[in-house]
Amino acid sequence: ADEHPDVVTESSAYLKVTARRGDDVTSEIIPSTLQRGGNYSPTIAYDAQSGMLFVFWIHNQGMLLNQLMFTSRTAEGTWSEARVFGDGYYDQRKNLRVAVTRKFRDEDDDLRSGLSVHLVWWELNTTTGKGSAKYAMGSIHGGNIIDFVSLHLSQFVKPVDGAEGALAAA
Repeated sequence: ADEHPDVVTESSAYLKVTARRGDDVTSEIIPSTLQRGGNYSPTIAYDAQSGMLFVFWIHNQGMLLNQLMFTSRTAEGTWSEARVFGDGYYDQRKNLRVAVTRKFRDEDDDLRSGLSVHLVWWELNTTTGKGSAKYAMGSIHGGNIIDFVSLHLSQFVKPVDGAEGALAAA
């Protein structure tokens, strides 16, 4: 934000989306990132069917205050209010990544079309000092994220005997 004194913001770092169509380049600031704090590690997902753009990022308000955020932009250019996802208000997060799937299997095991956003990140619990990989899936219907389902990835992996000692020694 210091590099752009013409932008009125309380944020130390805001996010801007740039679109390129041939030689035409347009940019716009994501409105919800102009609020107090810093915004970093953005990643995007696009739903071509609805024309919606989804932006996910980490919002930082200090040493111990760090949240996962998302917002969306309609094909007409209207931004939604930012929403928080993930657990633990005071935990530290980094390396946010996104993947998009367009098919799923329903309860009858039939293959259906549907947009889902899969997010993974590394999270440090500031109370216990332990870090872990986290995962959340957002289901998108009608251009809106309906629900987030969060899972702790350790539930899929059995601990290896002596793994902690081996990692500490490495």
